[in-house]
Amino acid sequence: DLHLSLRRQRQMCIRDSRPSMLILDEAFQGMSGHQVAKTRAFIDGTQSWVYEGMSDTERTVDRAWREKVVIVAVSHYESEWPLTCGCLLRLSQGRVIESF
Repeated sequence: DLHLSLRRQRQMCIRDSRPSMLILDEAFQGMSGHQVAKTRAFIDGTQSWVYEGMSDTERTVDRAWREKVVIVAVSHYESEWPLTCGCLLRLSQGRVIESF
């Protein structure tokens, strides 16, 4: 099936060119609540649909990448932060006022 073949090629290309750092600067502005939830689920890899169509090997590679990738998320809203964030810096007037 040509569609399946093209999809497979696209997935392989994406898998082989994953960044080591992902910067999300107000990435959710203009999105509906539903779009934000779906995008966060994709970033966090917390929903099974994220892995639909992937082989076991592709899922393993994807999960390993998710564990190593550095995500810098800039947002004014806590509800937009990825669930998988391991460190947080809260800024006020250009200074760190809280970190954990």
